[in-house]
Amino acid sequence: MGLADSASDDHEPIDPPRVDSLPQRGGRGRRARQSPPSRPAANRSPATPKRAEAFADLEKRRIADGHGPETAKKFAPEYAAFAKENAGTDEGLEAKLWLLQQTWWEREAGTMPANAKKMAEEILAEYPKNPGLAKIAEYQYCFGTDDKVGILEKLLAIDVPVVRASALFSLGNTEFASRDKAVKDQGRERLETLRRDYANIPWKHTTFGEIAESCLSPHDPASLAVGKPAPEIIGRDASGKEMRLSEFRGKVVVLDFWGFW
Repeated sequence: MGLADSASDDHEPIDPPRVDSLPQRGGRGRRARQSPPSRPAANRSPATPKRAEAFADLEKRRIADGHGPETAKKFAPEYAAFAKENAGTDEGLEAKLWLLQQTWWEREAGTMPANAKKMAEEILAEYPKNPGLAKIAEYQYCFGTDDKVGILEKLLAIDVPVVRASALFSLGNTEFASRDKAVKDQGRERLETLRRDYANIPWKHTTFGEIAESCLSPHDPASLAVGKPAPEIIGRDASGKEMRLSEFRGKVVVLDFWGFW
């Protein structure tokens, strides 16, 4: 969501939450995806064992070191060197995406927006058709308000389904929450396009179709009032077995809804 690290309460950069299922309006559960098609392989470079092992080792050492600005500062030179040495490869792209994500730690210094924009533009120029570009949309929180839409529009123009889907979701979800009717309508149109044309493309543990449907079809607030039965939720547990919220009726259940910002 990968380049994910642990979430924290002080808004550290993370991948979007992994969603296995989403509740559906009308009291019916929405199923998680079963076996969505694999992501397209456009512009992907063939992996070599040596390069893959080198990057896996770098990731392992970085994760073992911890998470935060000090770790980012410590490992940034290694990731930059790896990205340069392996330019044009999937591993090189992953390294640059990690560097983009870590610009988050520059927010207090005021350099985050400019450096994030510069990094994103370098990535777009170097990897114009790579499906991995979809992660740029996930890291939109690093961009300044004036830059975000322009970068997402560039992603939307790329003829790679998962990249377009990611951009449509990021733009549509933001616009759909607007109080301005024209902006909200544009967001709805983007989400409807996402639901219609990119429904089966995987996103984490679900699909863009499921995500778009949940945005466009929220529950009636009255059905979520205190004392009302909870809407059905259908998903899978850690072992892959299907589970339903209704199976636990009569028992005390804790639902942890979380997100990122």
